[in-house]
Amino acid sequence: MSSSDEFCIDKLCIDEINQMFPTKALYETHYFQPKTRVEMRMIKASALIRSAPEWAEQLNDESKRQEWTTQVKDDLKLTDMEVVYVFRELKYYARLKANGVDGEELAAIDGVWINNATSDSDLADEFKNNAAVLENDFAQVHSGEASAASSTGFRALVDPFMYPLMTKESLILTKPIGSPEDALNPELPRVKPESLEDWHKTINDINEHKSNNGYIGDKRKLPRVIRQYLSGLLHEFYGCWLPTNFDVCEDGTVTIRSYINNLHPTRYAALYQTISKVFAKLMPLLEQVATDMIHLRASRAVFNRDELFAPGMLKPYAIAEMVRQGVPLPEEYHKFVANSDAYAYERSWHDINIVKGVELDMTELENAYKEAEVYTEPAPQHFCPSNRPIKPYSMRGLPLQASVEMSSINLTPENPTHPEGEWQAVGRPEERVFAVGLYFYDVENIASPKLKFRDPVSRSLFYDPNDFYDFCASHDIVSVLDPYHSCVYTQEVGEVEIKNGSYVCYPNYYQTKMPLFELADPTRPGHVKYIAFNIVDPMYKLVSTELVPPQQPGWTDATSSPEATAEAIKNMERLKSSHFRSSRDESRFRPKLHTGDY
Repeated sequence: MSSSDEFCIDKLCIDEINQMFPTKALYETHYFQPKTRVEMRMIKASALIRSAPEWAEQLNDESKRQEWTTQVKDDLKLTDMEVVYVFRELKYYARLKANGVDGEELAAIDGVWINNATSDSDLADEFKNNAAVLENDFAQVHSGEASAASSTGFRALVDPFMYPLMTKESLILTKPIGSPEDALNPELPRVKPESLEDWHKTINDINEHKSNNGYIGDKRKLPRVIRQYLSGLLHEFYGCWLPTNFDVCEDGTVTIRSYINNLHPTRYAALYQTISKVFAKLMPLLEQVATDMIHLRASRAVFNRDELFAPGMLKPYAIAEMVRQGVPLPEEYHKFVANSDAYAYERSWHDINIVKGVELDMTELENAYKEAEVYTEPAPQHFCPSNRPIKPYSMRGLPLQASVEMSSINLTPENPTHPEGEWQAVGRPEERVFAVGLYFYDVENIASPKLKFRDPVSRSLFYDPNDFYDFCASHDIVSVLDPYHSCVYTQEVGEVEIKNGSYVCYPNYYQTKMPLFELADPTRPGHVKYIAFNIVDPMYKLVSTELVPPQQPGWTDATSSPEATAEAIKNMERLKSSHFRSSRDESRFRPKLHTGDY
């Protein structure tokens, strides 16, 4: 397919995606090349200019361009070459903006799309009113409870960890349901597979009688995730989230085809209708994200180990060799020595200190090395638009799946802050989450709420072990300890400001966290309320609430068992623990993309 042909495509074709990614799917997509300091400066400059109202219309205004040039040179220290690159890139972004939905923009982070200009106040009011019913019910059920979550004001209104899919425990319907309300019928035939073999056979038998409408070959077969991952990862206990089926119609409207796990379909029927409208509003952003993932952009300024240092410059590892060989160190050695973390894997400094008896103040050496700024920054590449189509691929007409969660953070003058969250990726491998869509439906009296992003970095990208610290310094890469006490590496790539009514959609190769929240006016209460859609890779069809009947006590009968509820909470904590281990710090949920070397 030629680049000219791609600009005419307006329909996402699963076959074409499969051809582009013959060995992996969208959810495995990742930016393998971290960003240099130069590239991060240019991204910040671009975002600074795009934060101005009507920036696209002012690009051809010479006086405005000169004003922006002066600003980014003074504030961000951009060179002339970097400024030229930024303005060429902005012209490309202006084309994307002109061909997109009103208000949608590429954020200050590659691949992240936002819409802060959606002016559908009726939908916002409708969502707040319908969500208020859920919030009131939640408050009544949990009134009087004292917990860490309640003391910080966090409420998980719809929690996908509750009543998940549990192998050998969850029941399976012998026929898929046709609507969320159908799931409440206690007469629906169901079976309980007693083993993994029975589980596989049951799912396959149901799939053979299921219509193939909307599915593309083997890529859309229902049990693929079961065959590929369940026996390897879930054979002992682990469960996984239960996604909901969403049908995206050709006219852009969305229909919810199965119940949302932990959201009663009749009690909150009005909220179901509103959620479908919000999902439809997110679709243009999701299409942009998916298109970006298929056409990953090139780096703006590339790390080149041959040009990183001036000729003859003494490198950090040379100092280590001098100590090993007993050669006296030059007086300026402390300006060139890497920190202890950099050599932790090679045990260089450990061996030096013991064998040679040299005492080194690592903190002093690290700070001196950073202050020296001995490396030469790379020049930006020549800007060339990628073969990404200006008009994104359409996902209309495709059946999609997503697990849904709703949360709120409520602050008061008595509890005016919410602590900073932990870095996390969304989901485990078997959940196949390729993108996350967020709608912040009610944000009030919170001081500068933001969502931060970072990317794991593979040690295999360091080219040569001797270039490790050089590479980290030129990219602002930091090392952290994962739960298994391995040293791993990450790069913070930016943040998105959260506004009332913001829509945000991002690829799930990023890790995110919410920083400290605090009241803007400490005398009044404030809150951040949002709904999240953890969207399954469209090339896969997972076991969903279409096939698993409600597991919540009282949904299909009039009784509620305290024992069943206690068991569900126990399972929830165990499942959260497994997710936490797989997503914390650097550890990606995709085994092949772990940044540590295992």
